[in-house]
Amino acid sequence: MAILQVNKNPSQRELRWFGVVTFAFFALVGVIIWVNTRSVEALQWIVGVAAGLTVIYYAVPPLRRSFYLAWMYSIHPVGWVLSHVILGVVYFGLFTAVGLIMRLVGYDPMARRFDREAATYWVKRPPPAPHARYFRQF
Repeated sequence: MAILQVNKNPSQRELRWFGVVTFAFFALVGVIIWVNTRSVEALQWIVGVAAGLTVIYYAVPPLRRSFYLAWMYSIHPVGWVLSHVILGVVYFGLFTAVGLIMRLVGYDPMARRFDREAATYWVKRPPPAPHARYFRQF
């Protein structure tokens, strides 16, 4: 199963929401550019193009699915790369940090240290509980 999948048959509700969210995304990008550069022209262009595409999106319903799929397939590689990078950072960052801390503290949960004095590495375990106990779990 893939981490990210493109929905090739979106419902009408999803397509309507996609139009709203896409316009909001481009408006937010315009505002961020305006805040960083104080360029009103850039804000007007970005919001104007987003508004124009939104009007076309809602005025011509047969194009909705095409817009949706074009956007999803163009963004899919970005999502794929980011998801794998984030998973890698979390995995190696978390497990490497935990492993290093455990080594620094001297904690060895698997008891892997070599002990020359030990006659055996057999671990004594308590005898199993009677089978009747399994019917009384609480």
